[in-house]
Amino acid sequence: DPDAEIARELAENPRWLEGDARQDIEGKQLADLPGILATFRSDTGARVLELVPRQTVPTLYVLGDEQRSVFLGDARRHLERTLPAHSRIVVMAAGHTVHRDRFEEYTHAVLDWIQPSG
Repeated sequence: DPDAEIARELAENPRWLEGDARQDIEGKQLADLPGILATFRSDTGARVLELVPRQTVPTLYVLGDEQRSVFLGDARRHLERTLPAHSRIVVMAAGHTVHRDRFEEYTHAVLDWIQPSG
């Protein structure tokens, strides 16, 4: 029942719009599980944790809470330890789609980063 799925998504993500829930559900319906698993099992070459300490450009990392983030446990602590002084981490009570889960807080964090007050 599509309406029940939308209601479930909205209950789990109360800050989402109905269109966000529909898009999420449609994406899940189109997902190719074997393809997704193959992608996760392959070496993509992404080395975020290795690149962080070498960054010379100030960078804002906006992360969801640890229970729903790709940076868990040791990886998150490593990111925090090796973050250059000119960069910052902001953690929000959100999932992977921080900008959708906490739009206003996300917008404020980005604007504060771009144009700090004081």
